Amino acid sequence: NMLNGAGQMAVCAPEGSGVVRISSMESTDPVTIGPVDQFPYDLPLGLVSFRLEMEQVGGIARVRVYFSEPAPQAAKWVKQNLTDGWQDYSAHAVFADDRLSVEIEIQDGGFGDADGVENGIVIDPSGYGVATSATTPFEDDSHSLTDTSPASSGGGGGGGCFISTLIN
Repeated sequence: NMLNGAGQMAVCAPEGSGVVRISSMESTDPVTIGPVDQFPYDLPLGLVSFRLEMEQVGGIARVRVYFSEPAPQAAKWVKQNLTDGWQDYSAHAVFADDRLSVEIEIQDGGFGDADGVENGIVIDPSGYGVATSATTPFEDDSHSLTDTSPASSGGGGGGGCFISTLIN
């Protein structure tokens, strides 16, 4: 359940995702980041923060984030951290056709890893956002998802699926 009460998000690391386990996941209130009137995005569900333990130090993780309601067509996957501020993370995120999930890619110590340290741990505060009138263009990272084919939705493998945990 997201802190703002607007819905739910769940994180899944399907088999072959490069993730050993999701060691934490929590809803993050965007107000803790800064004044709401300075946000370049409306964040209908707020942000979800998770911590991934990787199979390989410096490896790439592929995770799927599920939403209780479809993301608006205009929504982009966005990230925020103290070093880089707000980022449009579209180059590393592919929304499902039904907009009920997004597959994102993060590299340990590289693109998308909030701590920026190649240590086998990925920390990711992010969520979907719709640009506000105050949105300014962000530099786009040239790296894109290397595998945009649908991944297994099963909870198998080391990472497991958070949704499977709720259902089982």
